[in-house]
Amino acid sequence: MERAPGGPLVKFARPQQVVKAGTMIADKYRVEKELGRGGFGVVVRARHLAIDQIVAIKILTPGDGGEAEWREDAARFKREAQATAALRSEHVVRILDVDLLESGAPYIVMEYLEGETLHHALHTRVLSVGEAVDHVLEVLAALAEAHGAGIVHRDLKPANVLITKGAGGTLVAKVVDFGVSKFGALGASLSASNAGAHGAHPITKTGAVIGTIAYMAPEQMVDAKRVDARADLWSVGIMLYELLTRLTPFGSPNHPTIVSSMLTKPPASLMALRSDVPPQLEKVVMGCLEKLPEKRYPTAAAVGAALADFGTPRSRSAIASLRLAGNPSGAAAPVASGQATVENVDRRDASNVTPSRRTSEILKVVKLMGLMAVVATIGLVVGLLVARRGEPENPNLTHEAGVPGE
Repeated sequence: MERAPGGPLVKFARPQQVVKAGTMIADKYRVEKELGRGGFGVVVRARHLAIDQIVAIKILTPGDGGEAEWREDAARFKREAQATAALRSEHVVRILDVDLLESGAPYIVMEYLEGETLHHALHTRVLSVGEAVDHVLEVLAALAEAHGAGIVHRDLKPANVLITKGAGGTLVAKVVDFGVSKFGALGASLSASNAGAHGAHPITKTGAVIGTIAYMAPEQMVDAKRVDARADLWSVGIMLYELLTRLTPFGSPNHPTIVSSMLTKPPASLMALRSDVPPQLEKVVMGCLEKLPEKRYPTAAAVGAALADFGTPRSRSAIASLRLAGNPSGAAAPVASGQATVENVDRRDASNVTPSRRTSEILKVVKLMGLMAVVATIGLVVGLLVARRGEPENPNLTHEAGVPGE
């Protein structure tokens, strides 16, 4: 037991043993087997004995840091559960329960899903243009609700999207793993409501590098704490490009120069790699991959509107949901007269950009360039490490069950 700054005693113990098959959790969940394990948690399949329902349980496991880091991870873990549970989209994994083990380790109970990750899908078969767009439109529907609640995912990638079967056997994409999300208004309310019982712990340290490099927006590399919803839209652009080509637009994610390429080079031509991609679809992808967030689409709904014509009938529900979506809380402001619109986001007329705006944009580019050397050095080290082992599919998103992992 320790006292959090300004708060009461808090119990955050480090679990010392593996959760084995047959273990009972909260006297109602019986563990059947481990599904996956990563640096942030372990996921098991369990049965709710009272209602004979299969569920997935994610349990926080200790890292290499000290008690302060453990408390921070535990606080973030619980906020992840509460924030995700507040979302009602069919394209977000459902949270059923959250509590502590007897050891003090927090756990999250989620719906158990059978399917495959987008990571697995794109590496095992060629997706049609319509199928790729359908997946992304459903991801955007999930993001629209999350952004509206002030939640920025910050680690959106194919390994964190599960493709499962919905009602009637129709394929459904579900976004999982909000473990490194940034919380805005909703997060603030959760912090306030939990402060008395659990203390206040910062979710993200300023300057911390959070996310997966190959899908990370340039501004997120600079300071993950200050990003808004448009950082997720960059990740959407990377994902759609990869779903269509099985390649990422700035070269191999395992290459040591990936960071400098993302900060300084334009994306490789999509149509040059896949001839059946319509020119307007390529424009949408490139609009998501603008280096400066101000030049990207302002909202998930705006990207969805631009992609609507390229999906199949499967995506009608997602498109309808996106049309009803409001402005994201704390994200890009509504597009004002004279600013970039959904239709011309990648074709801004330079004559309409005032000198002060142009200077501001140049200064932002200079700032990014100035920080590029530091970030590129980090990228070089990360790239070399990743090159040794390759980037594995999220171990906690198995083909048997797609549930949040790291």
